[in-house]
Amino acid sequence: MVEQSHLFLDDTYLLSIDTRFESRALGSDRVSIIPADNIVHAQGGGQPSDDVTVNDVPAEVVKEAGRVALLVPADRAHGFIDEHRVTIRVDRDTRLRHAALHTFGHIIANVLDEHGWFAKKANHFPSEARIEFTRKDPSNMTDWSDIEDDVKSRLSQVLSQRLPVHVRQDKKTSFVQVGDLPEFPCAGTHVRDTGCLATYEIISTKIKKGVLKVRYDAKHTE
Repeated sequence: MVEQSHLFLDDTYLLSIDTRFESRALGSDRVSIIPADNIVHAQGGGQPSDDVTVNDVPAEVVKEAGRVALLVPADRAHGFIDEHRVTIRVDRDTRLRHAALHTFGHIIANVLDEHGWFAKKANHFPSEARIEFTRKDPSNMTDWSDIEDDVKSRLSQVLSQRLPVHVRQDKKTSFVQVGDLPEFPCAGTHVRDTGCLATYEIISTKIKKGVLKVRYDAKHTE
């Protein structure tokens, strides 16, 4: 069994790699390619999968027993399935769009945490990005309108500082930290620093039954 290392956790901008792989047939129509050196993010943690090719063949990204696997049509895998190495490429625009959304989502969670709101659920999909928060102190009846100006000011302050985004590995768990803000466990992709965010905005907010829902958007620099 190939032992897989997840290189995308350390370098979001590593978009192509030549690597050893393990393969197995999935019925008669598809082949599963499991790369030893993995640069591909598979859907999870609220973030969608990368768009990927294996030797220029489009691949579906899935998880198999904790490892990232790339599924390709069997009739297009014949040309490389007996080789020892393959070239994997990740679509740049999709990767950076996802990374921008995920990092800005973390920053929103950090800032709202400072104002007494705990992030309990997140979706970092393009055009769907939102985070749901609950009050850390149930007796605190602060409304969004009470903190909106302070939150937006704090977001602007954080994003104007070009803070580095750090990734730390602790055994099998990855933690992400923006500047000196509190870190969060996370296995997604993130921008190099906050200066990489070309645009960002909070689109809308709503509080219902004690849950604050924040819709947002962010894009990476070109």
